[in-house]
Amino acid sequence: MSTFVLKREYALQLPNSYAEIDREEMEYVDGGVYLSNDDLKAVLVTAGVTGVSVAAVVAASYTLAAAIAATVPVGGWLTGGLIATYAGAFAVVAVQAIHEGKGMHIRLAFPWGLSFEVG
Repeated sequence: MSTFVLKREYALQLPNSYAEIDREEMEYVDGGVYLSNDDLKAVLVTAGVTGVSVAAVVAASYTLAAAIAATVPVGGWLTGGLIATYAGAFAVVAVQAIHEGKGMHIRLAFPWGLSFEVG
């Protein structure tokens, strides 16, 4: 074995070709979007939500999902399906964020799916 391995003196080193990235780029790499409280309210009003309750947001989400699936020619069914699948989780976090006066983080979760957090 080599002397390096036997001495067990391992130090973490970055490769010579590493590139620093700032926080904005890291958020982009991680995938996701942040909706401020005002943006979140605007999205819900645009989707046809008439009251700030979980049931109202879920109902509007299903209506929006059906409309997208029926009208968007390429991939509409996929987008509509994702909206319908996550309607409940989105609604709970959206209503909580609005009541707390905060925004909401929407991220792509590993291995597959969306995650929603008040932020």
